Amino acid sequence: MNNIGKEDKMFYAAEAFVLLVLWVVAFTQFMKSPETIATHFTFSGEPDRMGPRTVILLIALIGTAVATALEFMALKSPANAANIPGIDVAKKRSPKAVVYARRLCHVLALLLLLMMISVVCLLSGVAPYGITPTLGIVFLTFIAIGYYGFRIARLG
Repeated sequence: MNNIGKEDKMFYAAEAFVLLVLWVVAFTQFMKSPETIATHFTFSGEPDRMGPRTVILLIALIGTAVATALEFMALKSPANAANIPGIDVAKKRSPKAVVYARRLCHVLALLLLLMMISVVCLLSGVAPYGITPTLGIVFLTFIAIGYYGFRIARLG
């Protein structure tokens, strides 16, 4: 088993907090939402598909499962988890490459949970504190993948 360092513990604490926020928001919005909610939207923001409000809890469950899988990969085999095209982290045999791969898993888990909170808010029609969900989290995900992929590729 890989050693869990201080940085990993900080990521786990942050992820646990964001996961808790996801479920609090999901349950709160589930209870406040009508039986049927908009589940898909056009580019202009108009709903074009309706579904049961249980979709809100399903989104939270999917986010929890994928974030847990990412964290399991970060803990058990971070070198194999960072499947970056053209870069074989496992063959680099660099401890730094494994650290970057582990960080990438942690960052992706956090961004995914934030994205799920955003989707739950969008589905329930709620803009917390006047903030509407945007594609910003998706772009941050691409930036994280590019950043850590570049760092790993530079190692050799």
